[in-house]
Amino acid sequence: MEIPLLFRWVGLGLGALSLLAAYAAVRRFRAAEPGDTRRTDAAFNAVDCLLGAVLLAAFSFGRFGLGVWVLAVQGLIFGAQMIHDLRRRRAVAKPPVP
Repeated sequence: MEIPLLFRWVGLGLGALSLLAAYAAVRRFRAAEPGDTRRTDAAFNAVDCLLGAVLLAAFSFGRFGLGVWVLAVQGLIFGAQMIHDLRRRRAVAKPPVP
């Protein structure tokens, strides 16, 4: 399937914006203290932005097989992020009993 040239440039431009968001997430990751939940959230956000940029580049150049693999990895990242958020909410809802 042929992708029109305009859509390729739009996809690559959006991929570049996604890389800028990944850079900001990496800066938040490096600024947070080790063991902090903000550090984990920033790491998930950075990986998500990087994979989004790869996904947009893959679809822009017509590499749909690579795009499917990126979507599979991105699904794993989203699953891990949801599990992390659920565990954090449960830890806040039920404080440990002394």
